[in-house]
Amino acid sequence: MLDEGSVIAGGRTLGAAPREAMRGVAREALREAVRVPSGADRERWMCCVGDDGVLEMYVDRLGVPAGVDPAGRESIIDCGAALLRLCVALRALGYAARVELLPDRAEPDLLARVSLDASHTPTPADHAMVAALTRPRAEGTRSDSRAIAPHVLSLLLGAARLEGAWLGFIDAPPLRRTLGGLVAVAKQSRGKPTGRVLMERASAVAVLMTNGDTMADWLVAGQARARVLLTACTAGLVASCVNEPVAVPLIRRLVSGLVREASDPGVPGRRGGMPPDAIPQTVICLSHPADLCADSVLAAPHFPTRCT
Repeated sequence: MLDEGSVIAGGRTLGAAPREAMRGVAREALREAVRVPSGADRERWMCCVGDDGVLEMYVDRLGVPAGVDPAGRESIIDCGAALLRLCVALRALGYAARVELLPDRAEPDLLARVSLDASHTPTPADHAMVAALTRPRAEGTRSDSRAIAPHVLSLLLGAARLEGAWLGFIDAPPLRRTLGGLVAVAKQSRGKPTGRVLMERASAVAVLMTNGDTMADWLVAGQARARVLLTACTAGLVASCVNEPVAVPLIRRLVSGLVREASDPGVPGRRGGMPPDAIPQTVICLSHPADLCADSVLAAPHFPTRCT
């Protein structure tokens, strides 16, 4: 039963402290999961922790201002990202996570049920990933546009695929400029300051794509986004997400067209089997921190695990 469990919402604890060891592990993992904010003023999810350590994650719609994200897409993507961070933290604590997405059709706000399995032995990659949770975000970090090593790009592609998503890289400067213009238009249409859109100066720009555009796809997008960002961090990169161009339907279709135009069938792995009708979910900009040496990413580890 979860009614006596601890409830954690956006890093805030509501209710009694857990009494069982498994609940203690779950709470510790949740503390790690909230270290990386969603980009909004608060996380858009809450978790109930049962006596047996089973967690149930819900979308918290009360914290979303009226008229913002009416379909709940961005909120659910944020929840998917938190779910992946939770699984990363559990693995570092020695627990594999068994995740059931959208387990109850009668409760659409119940996004995932997570059960703990104490059989996992943490690996160096697990510890590297959880350490990335505590590192500073990309905002305000000086960066440069040196090319990213091909094997690191392959790691990022693999990180997205592990969660059932794809990355479509946009390399050509004219396409980058077009994407930057779409970002500015999308921000303006949502009443946000356009600011400086520096797509051309990033080392790499990728669009995270999913099979469809359902709640399940949004959860997949969130998990893939989190894994890609954490993998980038462990590889010595700084990364940021730009959501505005995929939140406006017309501009979203134009972004999809840019990904198709940027795909080079002569370069293996650049699409990685991405279906032609894949849906853009977010734009990820990747760069090197300006104070890192050119070969700082050569020891990037491989992360073969998945949050399931």
